[in-house]
Amino acid sequence: MTGLDCLREELERRGFTKSQIDSKVVPAVLDIIASSGSKYSDMWKSETDASKRLKETEETIRWNERSIEQQKALLSKYEEETKTVMEHRKHCEDYIDEFNKSLRECETQEGRDAMRIAQMYVNSVDVDTKYDNTAYIIGLAAILSRGGINAINELHKINKKLPTISIYAQRI
Repeated sequence: MTGLDCLREELERRGFTKSQIDSKVVPAVLDIIASSGSKYSDMWKSETDASKRLKETEETIRWNERSIEQQKALLSKYEEETKTVMEHRKHCEDYIDEFNKSLRECETQEGRDAMRIAQMYVNSVDVDTKYDNTAYIIGLAAILSRGGINAINELHKINKKLPTISIYAQRI
């Protein structure tokens, strides 16, 4: 135990506060009494600097630990989203492969063309109401029959408010 430590203990026993004991005055008084030059003042300064650096280092460690935890959370989220995207991609690829297989199994070129157009129609139409659903079914039937069913006339039967328009598909 150094003389400075002994003096601190004695000052604590005599009722001095921690801030009074840790002040710059105590080592300066000890230097004067011990005729040691600035030995105790230098030791006090070194302790103070070391304590300050220790606090800064601990703060940096805590910040780095929080940063690492955030990076782990982001990595975990990235991995989950990547997995979801890959599952969705696999589902889409399977769907496309199955559709292409069904196209290859169609008997004629016209049948394959009708299936392609029907697939584009299915993928691009939103059905929000029962009227939309009816129009969707009629439109799909018109595509698959290559114009054999006149969609506008069929829709007019369902909703009399639609204007009468005659469109006839020409067979090729």
